[in-house]
Amino acid sequence: MHANVDTDRRPFVLVWELTRACDLTCKHCRADAQPERHPDELTTAEGTALLDEARRFGENQLVVLSGGDPLASDDTVELIEYGADRGLLMTLTPSGTASLTPDRVAGVRHDRRPAGERPAVCVRARGVRGTASDRLRSRGGTDRGDTAATRGRR
Repeated sequence: MHANVDTDRRPFVLVWELTRACDLTCKHCRADAQPERHPDELTTAEGTALLDEARRFGENQLVVLSGGDPLASDDTVELIEYGADRGLLMTLTPSGTASLTPDRVAGVRHDRRPAGERPAVCVRARGVRGTASDRLRSRGGTDRGDTAATRGRR
């Protein structure tokens, strides 16, 4: 699917930091996470326009919704469906917060992705005992939320 991407003509991947809002303060986070959403974040209409622009790169353009915690935005699933409907390969990288629930992950499913694929949900790998994740995320127990939310998903 991506073996033939000419990166001189289009990006291999587009990463959209959908929001800086997140309940965690992970040491590796580029988004300078904060508890609340920023008032200048894109509206849903602006977000769909951005995805229309991404579509101009062609079929199967990989788009990753990141953050902060992208599930802190109410329109995340809507944006995933919108992009998938337009032939974009949508991927979500949620944080291990209370927003990552089985219902929200199930809402990411989409049957009209190219070649019948579904949008991907990338959950961060946890440490062997969870303590490594706790140190990185500056909060204990987030690995349990990741596991519970994705249980039964393939």
